Amino acid sequence: YVAYICFFETSTREIDAYSWLHSKFCRYFLEKLPSPQSSHVVFRDKEAIDRHSTGGKQILYALHPHGMIAQGRLLHMTHSSSELYPYFVRSYQAIHSFAFRIPFMRELLLAGKCIPAHESFLDTFITQGNNISIFPGGVREIKYCSMKDGDKRDYYYLKKRRGFIRIALKHKMAVVPVLFWEDQQTFTYERTPAVKSIEKSIKFITDYSVDLGIFQMFRWKNLRQLWNVITGKCETQYVYVGAPIEFAEGITLDDAHTRYIEAIRELHTFAKEDRGSNRELVIT
Repeated sequence: YVAYICFFETSTREIDAYSWLHSKFCRYFLEKLPSPQSSHVVFRDKEAIDRHSTGGKQILYALHPHGMIAQGRLLHMTHSSSELYPYFVRSYQAIHSFAFRIPFMRELLLAGKCIPAHESFLDTFITQGNNISIFPGGVREIKYCSMKDGDKRDYYYLKKRRGFIRIALKHKMAVVPVLFWEDQQTFTYERTPAVKSIEKSIKFITDYSVDLGIFQMFRWKNLRQLWNVITGKCETQYVYVGAPIEFAEGITLDDAHTRYIEAIRELHTFAKEDRGSNRELVIT
């Protein structure tokens, strides 16, 4: 089993098998879970998203930020009564390929309709007519979960993230930004010099950029909070879903990326005003 995990890449046949498992069995159990009363979803233009869905227009959901366990998507993917569930269940979640190398994690991710964030996988599943959701900031945003409590800023790693825009342009997809308010502050960890040293060693040996702070997820405090997320008993999470962004034919990658940055800043400002907060957005 360990050899299989370490040396065999995830295949589309394997993903298809787990997708069938999800549709036949997993969704049945999800319908039995309690309604996520701890969630409050605000759509900027729900009708436009629905028009895209019913009209056959594919959507790339760009999720922000990437918390320690990306609890925003977890909460809404594990409760069929969530307002976001119908949108997320019809999409595949692209995540860091390293996660599929972790024993037993691979099976859980595949059962949750996750695929490796390789362009080849994205092309395959988009061509089949599926929607995609992705955290543009990736695992690099996890490091911001180690910020001190007094830091009243949100950090999105976006300046160098153009791959998701390139995919959207390539397949003529609309991009819908989704903001999980204060997701980086739900699970936190201490970033020690020893942890940083091990991360650099792993990067040198495997060429994978990993954030070992995620293993502090197994602290009792965080495990209890994770259980609260799964059972819908965590503190109210506010989610803001932006209007679909469509890019004109022939637009350059840089111009499309700039337009998206402007859209996510606008959505963050809207969320900040709605929450009566003074949190500032920092794009790194």
